[in-house]
Amino acid sequence: MVRRIAAILVFAVALVLVLIGVLFAALQSTWGKEQIRALIVRQTSQFLTAQLEIRQLTGSLLRGVVLEDVRLIQHGEAIVSIAELSLSYSIRELLQDGIVVRQLRIVQPRVIAAKNEGGRWNLASIVRRQARDGERSGPGRPIEISTVTVVDGNVVLADPLTFGAAHVPERYEHLNATLSFRYEPVTWAVDFADVSWSGGASDLTVNRLAGGISNGPEGWAFRDLSVETPRSSFKLSGRIERGGKP
Repeated sequence: MVRRIAAILVFAVALVLVLIGVLFAALQSTWGKEQIRALIVRQTSQFLTAQLEIRQLTGSLLRGVVLEDVRLIQHGEAIVSIAELSLSYSIRELLQDGIVVRQLRIVQPRVIAAKNEGGRWNLASIVRRQARDGERSGPGRPIEISTVTVVDGNVVLADPLTFGAAHVPERYEHLNATLSFRYEPVTWAVDFADVSWSGGASDLTVNRLAGGISNGPEGWAFRDLSVETPRSSFKLSGRIERGGKP
């Protein structure tokens, strides 16, 4: 009886392993990746207000995937389009309490930022609000992207963005960047290793931007933020505190 039970257990374990192998092989196939692509598009509707489109998904599901021809459609207009988006990750790090992506590479992103009828920027309303701390809200899980690389981007602000006398540039052409991103509800931080873009003859061109920026309930913080343009350069470290005190 013991030998029979042991044989049945061995057979059951072997069957489960075979089924797992078949399932994994199916997911790694072209058919399986197409099903995952469709699943990603469906699931993102839970936390995005825009419609996500992905033409093709390739790569290894265990180590990283490549998404080709990615677009975010809002009110019938493509406000974000990316030629290729690749992610490098560990399955274990994706399934833990916080999401960790080792590398994110974005090739030829094209972004059109504009204000909607309510006066809010379309990019600011893409992600549905989840976690909240007073007036601040955001996704409920920590997110870390160790390295973000942007290659030959193009960003256009269709509406002017000003802060008093300061006018934010409206065009960012040939945008190239290397940075890291960390988010913990509801605080985020970005560390720039190297960022540059061309603004054309009538806008701002930045030869190099580096340093750190963070924003949380207490306010903004700048850590050795340096900016170099063809005619100027400066470095900023300090805080802008949020609240009623001076």
